[in-house]
Amino acid sequence: MGCDGTDAVVCDGDEGAAAVNDCGGCLSLAGAPGDACGVCDTGLWACDGDDRVACAGDQGDDALNACGGCRELTSAPGDACGACGSGTVVCNGPNATQCVGDRGAAARNRCGGCETLEHAPGDVCGACATGTWTCDGEDTVYCEGDGGSGALNACGGCGALAGAVGDACGTCGSGALACSGVALACVGDRGDAARNACGGCTALVATIGDSCGPCDDGEIVCNGLNATTCNGASRDSDGDGVCDPSDICPGFDDRMDRDGDGAPDRCDLCPDDNPNDSDGDGTCDSVDRCPGSDDRLDNDFDGVPNGCDLCRGNDDTLDADLDGVPDACDCDTGICSANASCGEASSGVVCNCNTGWEGDGRTCTDVDECARNTDDCAPVAACTNNPGSWSCACPSGWTGDGRTCDCPPARASAEAVPYAFLPSVTLATRSLYDDETWGPIDIGFPFTFFGSERNQVWLSSNGFLAFSPQGTGCCDSQAVPNSSTPNDLIAAWWEDLNPESGGTIGYATLGSAPNRVFVAEWRSVPIYGYPSRRVTSQILLYEATDEIIVSCVDCQSPPDAALIGVENPSGTLGVTAYRSTAALTSTSYSIRTCAP
Repeated sequence: MGCDGTDAVVCDGDEGAAAVNDCGGCLSLAGAPGDACGVCDTGLWACDGDDRVACAGDQGDDALNACGGCRELTSAPGDACGACGSGTVVCNGPNATQCVGDRGAAARNRCGGCETLEHAPGDVCGACATGTWTCDGEDTVYCEGDGGSGALNACGGCGALAGAVGDACGTCGSGALACSGVALACVGDRGDAARNACGGCTALVATIGDSCGPCDDGEIVCNGLNATTCNGASRDSDGDGVCDPSDICPGFDDRMDRDGDGAPDRCDLCPDDNPNDSDGDGTCDSVDRCPGSDDRLDNDFDGVPNGCDLCRGNDDTLDADLDGVPDACDCDTGICSANASCGEASSGVVCNCNTGWEGDGRTCTDVDECARNTDDCAPVAACTNNPGSWSCACPSGWTGDGRTCDCPPARASAEAVPYAFLPSVTLATRSLYDDETWGPIDIGFPFTFFGSERNQVWLSSNGFLAFSPQGTGCCDSQAVPNSSTPNDLIAAWWEDLNPESGGTIGYATLGSAPNRVFVAEWRSVPIYGYPSRRVTSQILLYEATDEIIVSCVDCQSPPDAALIGVENPSGTLGVTAYRSTAALTSTSYSIRTCAP
């Protein structure tokens, strides 16, 4: 306190609120409220009255790690560590650990892993130890190279067998090797019963004790283990089994007779032939140059008997190309013309000129088919002779391959002409059904239609003829040209007609060459469904001019348009003279498919 004038005092040096601690008291605190306190700073200082603080939340020793420190350890003491967990984690001070006892690579298995392997790599394994245990990753192994059942012997074992199953064994090979478990055993061995009477294993040629034979005295005895002999004197000096008085070939074995002709080989003129000389030419068959023929006959003196002469009348020894065929009979020598075929025969080469050539085959000249009119060109086409053949070409503006030619559209025409019906023609007729075709019918002369020569026609019951099979044209006509069938036709009154209900359909060829006329006629044939409406029409084909005349004598009105006209084979060109549902009488049209 201090005076404040003469009549008052003041508190001198009072710091006010600044002198009060954080808990509101005047004493110094052990720590600032809110600061960390306790073991590992797990608590916080908090006011406990005005002049005291207490550590709240202190966890005590529970806050310490396993090594007694406050930091978090990277691993727990006692845990396994190191290669394959061979070491142990221990404290290294209060806040650190270390791995003690780590065995490193020594802790790993032979495949580099940590698991115990079932087998040691490198050890043998599999059937008959044919494989080797091999690492399959770090912790497993597999048997590599195991031969399986293929490693087993024929008896199912692993060792080599002393022989093969089925091989002969035992006395004289009387037994056979067979499996006994995984080894072989001899089964069926007959023992001494397998031996012959002399104690050997080979079959004896004679029976011991038998008589030696008609030419010998004594009996058969053993001569060693596998042979016999006669113990008496022999009257067969050459040992061939034939007694000397009867021996055909003394001194030699009569049993040696290769050709089986009864004459022993050493006394046989032809020991390899039976008969010795089958063709009687004095030469044994085994050396006969021409068996079956007389080797002495050689008319061309070439050293080859006639019966085996490859080229009779010529020298077989002349063979320039060494092919085994005498030159005179060899096509390879060029005897024939290059334009001929060559055939080889025993009498010599046979040469024949190829098609399109003529001559004796050794010389061939070209045949001019155009000049001889043996070509197959269309009448309007130009024929050009080529070596061995010919070619055809349609006129300019025409289409086709020359063997058939279609004329230009502008040259096909139709026009009305004076009535030209030929009456009272005697026809060859045939009863047709509805929608039926009759043909082929011979025209009697070549007729050119759209540039191609035609010789036959087919008559349809429906009022038209065609130059090739085109069907019946049922049931109504179509405008031309039209690619749909029928094509290649001449229509006299194409409509659905029905000859079953009456009328006549026929044809005839009139006159003599070169002015013949072919007639096709539909005479009083009813329209289908309209028996009172009938059609009489006629087609004339002229040999001399290739002109077509179609005449309607009395063509009654159809329910659909009827056609008078022509159409080419492809349906690309047509000429219409008349197409209508109106009737037509006493009218003729001239149609030319390729007008001059």
